[in-house]
Amino acid sequence: MSQWPPQQSQYPQHPPKLSWWQQHWQQFSPAEQIVVVAVSGLVATALVCGCSYVGLAALFTPAQPSSSQLTSSPIVQSTVGPPSATDTPTSPPTATPKGPRPLTGATIGGVQDSFTSAFGDPRVQGSASRYSFTTADGRAAIVQIQTQNGMDRQPHMAFLTEAPNGSGPWTVNQSQAVARLFMPPDTKHVRDFTDPQLGTIQVYQSADLAATFPAADFTDSGTGAALPPGTFGLSCGDQTAGCGFVLGD
Repeated sequence: MSQWPPQQSQYPQHPPKLSWWQQHWQQFSPAEQIVVVAVSGLVATALVCGCSYVGLAALFTPAQPSSSQLTSSPIVQSTVGPPSATDTPTSPPTATPKGPRPLTGATIGGVQDSFTSAFGDPRVQGSASRYSFTTADGRAAIVQIQTQNGMDRQPHMAFLTEAPNGSGPWTVNQSQAVARLFMPPDTKHVRDFTDPQLGTIQVYQSADLAATFPAADFTDSGTGAALPPGTFGLSCGDQTAGCGFVLGD
């Protein structure tokens, strides 16, 4: 009769041989074993579905932006539509008037405020105002002015004389150099003629002076004949006492 339970073999029992996977499985911590099981399931699923290892790797590879996405396009703001409440309106540039304009500087045909700004307060004698000044080359001088209304109905310089101010006589060239300080910027020399009493009269024209006074103010002082608007005469003669300006000649 056989014995039950059967007797144990007398040969020593060896532990079962572990596979490579079982040997390494024991080295994982419980948390790592969970991760391995999950990944193994994904691998098996990929093999059943015919997915390649490349496709499986793509599941764990972060998506990379395309080259077109790496280069950001510039943001273009539309200019269509009404301006917002915070927009500052831009004023159109002021157009510079073209052509002749009434004179306003410290010249024949100019205004007295410009003389006062250039030379200080005047000494008033009747209808004339006298200013004292020193030229750039150090000559003391006086200029005396008288006004009459221009086409803008404002007073403008119609008569002007300049002379030394106690600094001794000037040469004719010196007198004429000072006189040129009071000519309009657009002055053009026209001609000269000789007056029996005053000597040489230099005749000039200025389009801006023509825009300052009525055409009737420009006449020949000897005959009264009409002259082109903007004509004025400068009389320095052969004297050394200064020069004088008049409308016409």
